[in-house]
Amino acid sequence: MSVHVFNIYGITCNSCSGAIKSVLESTEGITLKNFSVDPDSTEPKKVTIEVEESSPNIHDKLIENIVDLGFRCEPLSLFERILSAHLPLGILGSVSGLALLILSFVIPVIPLGAMIGIGSFSTALTLFLGAKSFKDAWIQWTKAGILTMDTLFTISTLTVLIVSIISFWIPWLPMMFDAGLLIYGFRHIGIAIEDSVKEKISTVKFTDRAPKIVEKVTPNGIINIATNDIKPKDQIRVQPGEIIPVDGICLDEHELYNTILGGNPLPQLYKSGDKILAGMRLSKHATPLNMEVVNDVSNSYLAKYDQCIEESLKNKAPIEVQTEQLLTYFIHYYLVIGKKLITMFLSLLL
Repeated sequence: MSVHVFNIYGITCNSCSGAIKSVLESTEGITLKNFSVDPDSTEPKKVTIEVEESSPNIHDKLIENIVDLGFRCEPLSLFERILSAHLPLGILGSVSGLALLILSFVIPVIPLGAMIGIGSFSTALTLFLGAKSFKDAWIQWTKAGILTMDTLFTISTLTVLIVSIISFWIPWLPMMFDAGLLIYGFRHIGIAIEDSVKEKISTVKFTDRAPKIVEKVTPNGIINIATNDIKPKDQIRVQPGEIIPVDGICLDEHELYNTILGGNPLPQLYKSGDKILAGMRLSKHATPLNMEVVNDVSNSYLAKYDQCIEESLKNKAPIEVQTEQLLTYFIHYYLVIGKKLITMFLSLLL
């Protein structure tokens, strides 16, 4: 198994990324395990592709298929790969910031020479940790005219650094080099956790939990068929302990676990004629369940579950939209106040 990360130009919508994924899935010699597009990345889009193969030419084969679709594909540079390692960067920033914070309490008075060295190191490390955020904030503001969380992080971090540097000449100003490190340390850790959760959610399919082969009841007896070949009006038999693969009507009395509906861990009694949904599970101690199919696999309750998860990953929740709107107003006021403070500071100096 191998993981490949690319910068791909030309991805403007979900259909674009869907086309790339579809082609890679159908390409001989490529077994696609995971395909994810970073929704927060600007042009080019950062795309992570995980494949079963680890042969030397698989990297070039992926690029060839992507380019054949009309997209421009480039591997991430060494610097971009380093900035994409959010967890190590988060640990580096958090540990450095906490160490500096503890040092300020343990040694209240630090010699000027040591402080200059600490300040220089902290400033350089903060700028390194926030490099991608600074770049994204600038692009989003200059090209799209929007203010995002990256803008807020950029303003707050640069403000902290500027005030801390000026404090060498104006002692009554606070020296907060640790703050910038902690801001981006926690941010990188947060992004790492978010990426991990998204990756796990995006690779989980509820339909994969259902049996791939089912027993179909026919006038000539029972035959085994693929679950995808089940059609409405078919009668199938589900064995004890198995998950119901499709929606249907119960033809006899059974105890089923409907945990997927409301989280109830106890089995419930379903009688003949009751509607049952894909994702329910037949008790291990029950007899085989006979049911009549109502919906095929693609329209089943489990399939709708997967569709909802996919949509939730693509779209923003209402609270995210409202937060971004509030953030826009907040940053505008932040800029206005900052401009006033700078003007006041310059007038005092002059």
